[in-house]
Amino acid sequence: MQGKVHIKRVQAELRQVGMTGYGALKFASRYLPTVLRDDEHVQAAVYGRYRAGAGLLGWTEGMLVATERRLLFLDHKPGYTATDELTYDTVSGVQKTTAGPFSALTLHTRIGNYTIRFANTACIDVFMKYVEERRLAVKPWESGSTAPAEAAIESEALDFLRTRDIGVLSTVDRSGGVHGAAVYYAIEDGALYMITKGGTQKAHDTLAHHQVAFTVFDAQTAQTVQLQGVAEIVADQERKDRIFAQIVTPHPYASGTQLPPVAALHEGAYIIFAVRPTNIRFTDYAKRNQATLAK
Repeated sequence: MQGKVHIKRVQAELRQVGMTGYGALKFASRYLPTVLRDDEHVQAAVYGRYRAGAGLLGWTEGMLVATERRLLFLDHKPGYTATDELTYDTVSGVQKTTAGPFSALTLHTRIGNYTIRFANTACIDVFMKYVEERRLAVKPWESGSTAPAEAAIESEALDFLRTRDIGVLSTVDRSGGVHGAAVYYAIEDGALYMITKGGTQKAHDTLAHHQVAFTVFDAQTAQTVQLQGVAEIVADQERKDRIFAQIVTPHPYASGTQLPPVAALHEGAYIIFAVRPTNIRFTDYAKRNQATLAK
């Protein structure tokens, strides 16, 4: 009797977070009550298709479920079950992509990305809202160390950064290797924003290790800004649109005016990162050299 009550309760919670009758008939939906504890409740769920292999036959059904305790990825069909369990402190961000009548959800985590395509948009919106609230409640540094203090960008450094638009992002991969990449950026509300694609090396590194470094140098003025900070995915759609419009615009090159290289990347969907500075150093080597010569 208790088993039936548990099953009905989970089914009712799935309907409350936007699942349709069609979605409730999916193998994963019907299997979910066997995975959840009696005192665990569904807060959001997204079902659809994900890529498990190459070619047309590489697509299969999957489901992401958020509870007050954990996140679950579930793929269940007769004779086969795959389940991944994640904690909210492993989540780096969550992103929705819409193409025509279809939507896709990507859950970015430090152990990998989970993408559900051809998903119910209402379910995606509920899932994103809940996971973002939980993610923001757990800061990237809470896994052990003290939170780094956010540093304000001084006026000289701010003026310098606002009159340039490209710098070098330095990241660390899971094995400790260092990677550098030139990226366009924008400055807003005391943070540095940059765009990449989800499948790039810099995206993987930043999702795994949130602490990054950023360097901007101007050879004409002999000035430079060296910045360290904590990166996080931007979820707010209005801000994403605004930053995208600032960065992905035509730029002059020797070969002519064209969009920046990020527009030609094919490695996944766009991700916008905000880097909150923890340490900033502005250096004017021209003034330093003049002072040295004056002595």
